[in-house]
Amino acid sequence: MKKILAIDIGGPIIQRPAHSSLDEYRAAEPVANSFATLNTLSYLFKENIHLISQCNQDLQDVKIDWMQRHNFHILTNIPLDRVHFVREPHQKALLAEELQATHFVEDRAEILNYALLRVDHLYLFRPNVEEASKYPLLLRHADIVINWDALFYRIDRTL
Repeated sequence: MKKILAIDIGGPIIQRPAHSSLDEYRAAEPVANSFATLNTLSYLFKENIHLISQCNQDLQDVKIDWMQRHNFHILTNIPLDRVHFVREPHQKALLAEELQATHFVEDRAEILNYALLRVDHLYLFRPNVEEASKYPLLLRHADIVINWDALFYRIDRTL
């Protein structure tokens, strides 16, 4: 079976700003080790890595600009045509299912919860504990990971 990885952008890759304003997103730093690990994962998954982000058009433009300024596509081997945007939170899980994702990385428990029964391997990346505690079924099925090294280890053991 082909393995397909879907990853959220804001949180796992772009350090999520406190208030998520456009200016804060423009100035945000990459999450530590995200680019190097994505580069390694790109060799394991080949063309089967997709980024999925939920945001409005203005933030979408900021995220694309952020990726270009940080040479994201060059440093990770993930081209722009595998970056997808949706407008509603539940649409991320629907898109992951449509892409036939076998692995899904997300920092928001509410959003990852939509992917239950749609994606085999769920990874809750540096979650907000208060939010995550509202989804006990998700917590029984998802791997909670605190950094990219832990995420790589968890993904690698499923390949």
